[in-house]
Amino acid sequence: MRSRRRDIKNPNKPKYKGSFEPGVARNLTKRGIAFDYEPHAIVYWKKLPNSKCNHCGSKEVHERHRYTPDFYLKDYGLYIETKGKFTSTMRTKMLAVKESNPELNIKFLFMKDNWITKNHKHRYSDWCEQNGFDYAFMKVPDEWLRGD
Repeated sequence: MRSRRRDIKNPNKPKYKGSFEPGVARNLTKRGIAFDYEPHAIVYWKKLPNSKCNHCGSKEVHERHRYTPDFYLKDYGLYIETKGKFTSTMRTKMLAVKESNPELNIKFLFMKDNWITKNHKHRYSDWCEQNGFDYAFMKVPDEWLRGD
């Protein structure tokens, strides 16, 4: 288990990244929803293109990685990944995380529904729908807490 970043002035308080995560934490706390911030790392496997195993000769070579979700709502078995910017690298990583851990309930909470493509044809919400991820904007919706 990886140690969490802490606020130097208050070591019992986690040190959030950016401006979005503290707002999400405040909203969850205000609503009485218990959560852990960056509670642990999840192992996932990423396929290495154009690779070959030196031991068996297989062209299916995977590399072990770790992903640390932003929030975990233990009472709901729910991981929440907060995003302001959702890059191609992050999207690729999240597909590998999902493929390696299909049993995990990971949902995205975005600041807004930005465009993924320069030609303005696809948004974050489009990507989530195409890849089977639930998503919301700005605050955790009540439906996620009811299991909807």
